Amino acid sequence: MAKKEKTNKLGITITIEGKKWQDALDKAFKQKEKTVAVDGFRIGKCPKDIYEKKFGKVSLYLDGAESLLQNAYKKLLDEHKDLIPVVQLWVDIKSINDEKVEFLFTIISIPKVKIKKYKGLKVKKGKVEISNEEIEHELDHLLEKYTEVVTKEDDKGENYSLEIDSDTFIPGFEEQLVGMKAGDEKDIQVTFKVKVNEIKQKRELDKDFFDDLSMEGVDTKEKLEKEIIEKIAVQKEVEAENNHIDRLLEEISKNVDIDIPEGMVEEELNQLSIN
Repeated sequence: MAKKEKTNKLGITITIEGKKWQDALDKAFKQKEKTVAVDGFRIGKCPKDIYEKKFGKVSLYLDGAESLLQNAYKKLLDEHKDLIPVVQLWVDIKSINDEKVEFLFTIISIPKVKIKKYKGLKVKKGKVEISNEEIEHELDHLLEKYTEVVTKEDDKGENYSLEIDSDTFIPGFEEQLVGMKAGDEKDIQVTFKVKVNEIKQKRELDKDFFDDLSMEGVDTKEKLEKEIIEKIAVQKEVEAENNHIDRLLEEISKNVDIDIPEGMVEEELNQLSIN
């Protein structure tokens, strides 16, 4: 039997009776007789009927009920498979006697959500657009990624990577490096002595580059740009879809009635205080 209130609080009674209840009482007695002293009998040897005359059958009720609690909870779940508790449940003994025990489980279930309006929402999905700058940026990224850099062993801290025509060093310095090869040494008129350890040249969109790229069917700039466009389009499509869903949910949330049970609020507050 289940009684449901407006706050999604359920009171469900589970009854254990018959042989299961009697077996639980017998089990409770066997535990009691190990420690209870009865005149005329050694501990552990007192007959059940004598024990009940002296202490009453009621003295076995709580122990018997405790041993059946897990069975009662399993029965609850079997009889109410659609029940989804959202906070820890409470259990009380509703009634108990020689014939049966009734457990009252108090459960707070997932609240129902009433959506007033979910059709005709004026939320449009964003259009996916790809700029030439984005394509060029991805091309430059690939060229940089597949540029091989050979590092000289035992390099010292004074080594410096310099790009010719970058105008990042002393005027007149870079011009005097033109024509030098790896391993060459030369006296620079600005009083610096330089040894070129490494020459790094940007990759071109040539056959060697496409071989290194190892993208099936991609052997020209046009085909590579097509692959890049498709890749960016997929990423932007996913982003647009996620944003669209977020905006839809935001609009729907403005038209939702939901009764949050007090128990859920208390449970959340307890979790926050623990964390």
